Amino acid sequence: MPKKRLTMGNDNSVKTVDEVFEQFMTYSKAKNLSERIIGYYEENYECFKGFLDDEGIENINNIDAYVVQVFSLKLREIDNATSINTVYELSGLFCTMS
Repeated sequence: MPKKRLTMGNDNSVKTVDEVFEQFMTYSKAKNLSERIIGYYEENYECFKGFLDDEGIENINNIDAYVVQVFSLKLREIDNATSINTVYELSGLFCTMS
């Protein structure tokens, strides 16, 4: 019997940002990442999600490189401690998982 591979986003439905983040967190926990890293992801997601909410972005299909660039610029304007690398990690997840 051939092995089945579980993949994210293979059902052609439009996923919300929260749904994709939950899938990512399940994946991260399955990889046995530390609670510190999991917490770090959650904190940074809240910042990104707040930005998306302010922009009226609810589903993953509306996140592209431009949205990530605008978010990055807003973080620099407010001198947020969130690292730009983390922003690109989180946003890269959303830009590729539709």
